[in-house]
Amino acid sequence: MFTGIYKIYLDGEYVGEQRNSITKAGRAIILKSLMGLVPTVGGEIHIGIDGTANGTPDTNGLIPNNILGFDVAAAPVRLSYLDNAGNFDAMIFKASFGTTATGGESYKIYELGLFPSSGSSDEGSIRDTALFSGSPSDLWKELDTTLTLNSTATAPSTSCYITSALTTYSFRVGDSALFIKADDVLNMADSSKLSAYNFNLYNSVDTLSIAYSKLTGNTPTITMKFETTVDDYFVGTFAITGTQTYGIVSRTIEQMQTAKVGSPNWSNINKITITSTADVVVDAVRFNNVDSIDSVYGMVSRATLSSPITKASNSVMDIEYYLSMGFNKTVT
Repeated sequence: MFTGIYKIYLDGEYVGEQRNSITKAGRAIILKSLMGLVPTVGGEIHIGIDGTANGTPDTNGLIPNNILGFDVAAAPVRLSYLDNAGNFDAMIFKASFGTTATGGESYKIYELGLFPSSGSSDEGSIRDTALFSGSPSDLWKELDTTLTLNSTATAPSTSCYITSALTTYSFRVGDSALFIKADDVLNMADSSKLSAYNFNLYNSVDTLSIAYSKLTGNTPTITMKFETTVDDYFVGTFAITGTQTYGIVSRTIEQMQTAKVGSPNWSNINKITITSTADVVVDAVRFNNVDSIDSVYGMVSRATLSSPITKASNSVMDIEYYLSMGFNKTVT
């Protein structure tokens, strides 16, 4: 029996812990590691912003999840060791987010995951395709005007980047988010940024996900276009309903290809546009590789936090993952 716990520290202070669930791929990876067929169980720890519970475990207690609900950052395991103290026998993997010099990005964290490594296969290399995170560095424009940061508490009258000063909208990634005014058409055509993405790696069942924030009574429909030319593009339409003020919506690559206009090519995307039928905040956008259970580079375990943990941009977060094999004692 495999048992695991994540323990979280902010600036050296313990702030909480959470039991995990082992995935179907995780059991195979653990066994392969014991046999020397893969280098390690724990090469990276990932954090995410989706608080959705794990899938229903099978008869062996293994969950079906292949990826985090919305992965936002990964850190390499810098230290791994064995520990036999207190009430556990465990392998321990430790990773750090941020440094004492810069602190790094800020996050409101809802989920944690352990991975062997990023790998060099398609499954490994495309796992972390986060496109946008609501930062001014994303360089969204309205027509030819680059959007600016609005750090006031007043509801914006135009599309812009907002901060937490605007309390009517929440966000979980970074210190700013993208506010889209109803019916504005924003575009991002930075060739140096777009050339860094290999959209052609994704297949029909992989997904594009948007983390959004909205007002209670609003039901925006967000539309994203991935353009080869102005007349050739893939379309993702995300209709958002319900009273929730924060959520994540997804469309499959197949749905976007079915809705395409003209003859676009994923290998030659040179412009992305986004619009909404009602005011909405886009917190982050990413592609997800979801089509297979990878028993070499796949997710070993996932935990959803009982209470989210906020990492500020000027803080350092350390995460320790304790994995007990059940040879002697278990983590309790």
